[in-house]
Amino acid sequence: MGAKTQIQNGLAAAKQGIRRGFLHVFAGSTLVKLVSALSVLLLPNILTKNQYGALSVPDTFINYVLLFNDFGISNALLRYCAVREEPGERKACFLFGLRFGFLIDAVLIAVAAVVLFLLNHFGIYPIKPLEAKLLAGLMLWPVAQFLLDNLTYYFRAVCANKEYGRISLIFSVGYAVFPVLFALFLNVWGVVPGRYLGYIVALVAGFYMLRAMPSFQGRAVLLRHEEKVEMVKYGANQMLSSLFSQIMPIVEMTIVNLFVLENGRRGEFRIASLLPSMLGYMTISVIVFVFPYFAKHYMDGAWVWQKSKKLYLVLAAGMAVLIPLGILLTPLLVRTFFPAYNSPETIRVMQVFWAAYGVNAAFKATTGNILAALGEVKFNLIVTFFASVAQGVFCYILVSRFTLDGAAWGLLIAYSAYSLAGMVYLRYYCRKMIRVQAAFAHDMPEEEDEP
Repeated sequence: MGAKTQIQNGLAAAKQGIRRGFLHVFAGSTLVKLVSALSVLLLPNILTKNQYGALSVPDTFINYVLLFNDFGISNALLRYCAVREEPGERKACFLFGLRFGFLIDAVLIAVAAVVLFLLNHFGIYPIKPLEAKLLAGLMLWPVAQFLLDNLTYYFRAVCANKEYGRISLIFSVGYAVFPVLFALFLNVWGVVPGRYLGYIVALVAGFYMLRAMPSFQGRAVLLRHEEKVEMVKYGANQMLSSLFSQIMPIVEMTIVNLFVLENGRRGEFRIASLLPSMLGYMTISVIVFVFPYFAKHYMDGAWVWQKSKKLYLVLAAGMAVLIPLGILLTPLLVRTFFPAYNSPETIRVMQVFWAAYGVNAAFKATTGNILAALGEVKFNLIVTFFASVAQGVFCYILVSRFTLDGAAWGLLIAYSAYSLAGMVYLRYYCRKMIRVQAAFAHDMPEEEDEP
């Protein structure tokens, strides 16, 4: 294929994506993160190093709770609404997800409070008074996140890309700006109400947009018991799969909190990961846009592998530029934006994090989301379980000997191993589906909606 033909095909694909709302998805998933950078850059400079470091304990604990949030029913909503065509069925899935998620979160918060009390009471994981008060104020965070997930996942599933882009923009701006504004007057205590206000504004706007959608104004059908059980099972499997994947940096922060008791150094470690972790934002908009299409083609192995290769190539090309650039600019970025945290250790750790989060953005997160869209959650569950356990042990050994440097290298190794295993399995899965189609001469109707 000549260069001219490739350019023409690329332009045609771009025009098709724009017509289907990719720009709204891109704005909702990536460009608004530039606004979030305001919070990332300003908050550590408004708070003292000790105050910013003190946030690491409540944030880490709440992140553990968020791993089990709504028992994965939001993920089930995303997939089952994407594969269903009738508005009444989609609305029924959404309402069932709301009821089930509220019940799970009520139990989850109660259990988390008891676990926190026991860990602190028996000295297993001591918590300072300031950290405990901040944690108590943030305990409703999982509920707010569950409601927002349900809304945004529904918009994604029904390809309501404009609504998705708008609510993402509103939330990103509010969640970035309000904590900073409140912190100017209340210091670290302003972070809690600022975060909640960001959620509240986005949820009010989101539910208003949802009620205005013609497809949501109809009557919801009654879901059969078997359908509800199927959704819960899928959500639970996907939750466990995502749990072991997302737990890696959380376990890492827990181990750092265990070995590094000074809140100032904890703050330096958090600073080291802030900018590199934004590499994932490049991946988000692409994955959000293509997820429903992968879900619709879950039986077409050839289609899935062809599109997967294109995603890998595009994202890898982007990371091949951004990772070296980030490593090269790290000393300048730290001196410019985080002068209070400028130290050789912070710079070294951040440079390793550019590579770790780049691998995650290009390969690990992409593969995991593709497999989730295909409904293939067992592999994600198995491989992420072993990867997270190995990473926890490896990270513990490295941090105990090399402190913050060991944590960064441990995360890079874990992400690289998972990415390789996931890509190999995805290729195997696609080949298996191709053989199944050939053996049974199963002609799948070709979809018109392709990214």
